Amino acid sequence: GQGELFIGSYSRICYIDDEDASTITTPVFRATGDLVQIKDGEIFYLGRVNSMIKRLGHKINLFEVQECVLQNTALPNVCIWYEDEYKMILFVEIKEFNEAVKKRIVDKLRVKLLHALPRECFPDHIEIIPSIPLSDHGKVDLVTLKVMYQKLICSDNEQRLVDVFMILWCKYLGLSINSAEKFENCTFFELGGNSITVIQCLSELKCTLDTTKQNDLTTLLFEKTFKECCNFVSHLQAVPYKKLKKTKYVHDTEQLTVEGTDTIELKIAWRYDLEACVDSTPTIVDERIVSIGSFSHKFITLDAITGAIVSLTILPDAIESACCAIPSTSYVCTGCYDGHLYCVDIKTGFIVWKYKSGDQIKCTPAIYENNTSITFGSYDKMLYCVNYNNGELIWKRDIFGSVTSNPTIHNERVGEQIWKYNANVPIFGSPAIITQPSLVGWVSVSGILTFLSCDNGKKITSFQVDGNVFSGLCNFGDFVVFGCSNHKMYCVRIVENECRLCYVVTLDSSITATPHLFSYFNKILCAVASNKGCVYIMRFECGTVLGKLQLEGEIFSSPRVSNNRLYVGCRDNNLYCLNFRNKDVDA
Repeated sequence: GQGELFIGSYSRICYIDDEDASTITTPVFRATGDLVQIKDGEIFYLGRVNSMIKRLGHKINLFEVQECVLQNTALPNVCIWYEDEYKMILFVEIKEFNEAVKKRIVDKLRVKLLHALPRECFPDHIEIIPSIPLSDHGKVDLVTLKVMYQKLICSDNEQRLVDVFMILWCKYLGLSINSAEKFENCTFFELGGNSITVIQCLSELKCTLDTTKQNDLTTLLFEKTFKECCNFVSHLQAVPYKKLKKTKYVHDTEQLTVEGTDTIELKIAWRYDLEACVDSTPTIVDERIVSIGSFSHKFITLDAITGAIVSLTILPDAIESACCAIPSTSYVCTGCYDGHLYCVDIKTGFIVWKYKSGDQIKCTPAIYENNTSITFGSYDKMLYCVNYNNGELIWKRDIFGSVTSNPTIHNERVGEQIWKYNANVPIFGSPAIITQPSLVGWVSVSGILTFLSCDNGKKITSFQVDGNVFSGLCNFGDFVVFGCSNHKMYCVRIVENECRLCYVVTLDSSITATPHLFSYFNKILCAVASNKGCVYIMRFECGTVLGKLQLEGEIFSSPRVSNNRLYVGCRDNNLYCLNFRNKDVDA
């Protein structure tokens, strides 16, 4: 038969509330809430009793719906019954996704499930979430999921901005709304957030209830606790997104946006499946070898021409850091989410040495050219320098903030602090050095491009763009290029200690990856990838788009070019090698 499972005993009794033991008659049976079936003397678990609903005249087990979705999509999911509207809601967990392609993902899921689920079991609504919220006991938090759905169906005027913010915080961190008091003194990153989930959270908040202080909120989300963020948000005035007027900046003008041509053809030469997202930037070693890591823990080295495997190393955790090659050896160094910097022999895949920091390492290490040392930062707020021959520590310095950008070395020193500059906002993109004059520049998350003197840290000039920036700077002489969340790539030149905008290229979506400059037929070209997965090649001198190719997943990896081949990681789990040619010259 089938029904709810009760467990009882003569000797072991579970007392509920203030029950009097003298009034209880043994054996005592307690309801478990589990729905089971007894067949051939064995008990089979079917789900929870409260997972049984009646819909369209049919009895439906929500647990069985979840199992069917899992079997057909391999995606974790939770199906809930929203009694207020008699609707069945399916929440599907996809760890990292772009809101811009969310509708396309849902459409693909819907088509797949149409063939897998009976009509009466098909959900009324499918929602993508980055993490399924859990209660303090580790069970799925159905209350938080129902609140998330309520947010979807409520109008802007029906919700306070602080409530929307709280729901999004829980949604992207997989937390229970009922546990808000327990994590109120923690930051977004301390609770497991990362740069990608920050982008997604801010993007959805902006689309749901826009405010006039987006940049301030961005800074808070990176640096302050949940309680401090809620306090700030509670004093904001929500305004409908469509009524907002676009902020105008002096240098950010649409008149400098350029059009494209179709003179370069890009084709896929080969691809290699790393079985999980590839956000790391590929490293080309000696033109014949390419190495890259993945969220699957795989660190792979391939023949750059054929895509044939050279070596494979399985690390203990995800790899987002690009690697750097150690001179005159077959060794490379890469960071890992387990907090170690690994030195790997790419010929054999063997780990030569490893050095443990206190937290995740996401940045790309930098090699000192004049000695045998390598420097890197960690999420433990420390900057390290180790001997690249044996991994022994040379020095380390507390810099009071998690390191996400790649270090850039100028006038090799021994770790002493020369100066520091407070940008007042987080910096994710890597800096660039301009030698004439000697300047260091970077772009903050709030979109401020700043240049300082390398010698004393004095601010020389700055430039504001209308959007958040996670891209690093790529420079050629006194020119720098970088991407922005507003779908634009900017080219700025430093002339007489002033920033001058050269051009703006508008692409199909946000740009998180750092652009890459390379030489082709005596011309300097620029390769850049958009978050939606489109790879572009353009003329560096004017920004004219010469060619593009749409890949099958999102891209947060920065492209690299060698011997007329472009390499880039993709969120469809592949490392791509693209051949490109000039149609006019190669015809």
